[in-house]
Amino acid sequence: MVERGANGGRSMSMDELEKLPCYDYVAKGNTSSPVDCAVCLESLITGDKCRLLPMCKHSFHVQCVDTWLLKTPFCPICRSNANSHSGNQVTGNSDYLVAPNSQQHDNMVVLV
Repeated sequence: MVERGANGGRSMSMDELEKLPCYDYVAKGNTSSPVDCAVCLESLITGDKCRLLPMCKHSFHVQCVDTWLLKTPFCPICRSNANSHSGNQVTGNSDYLVAPNSQQHDNMVVLV
């Protein structure tokens, strides 16, 4: 049986979620603007467990994005397919996996 999300797309399984990269968030230096989780809208703080979506490189709190992806397999920000096995995978650089740089998001517009 295939689970379907609210949008009609196949939702992700726990096995698929566990294959997505996780890391402990570490803020880089004195950033002028905080990095926020687009699901809960709270700032990421050092030590938060985060998950990186490899196709688009967006990061979220693990609990927030896992709940989201169990309902719909798309990134909450850009709607790209979050399943790392569904196409050309973008590999993240080690700096991003250790501590996402808030400057990478300066030009991003998020509509809520």
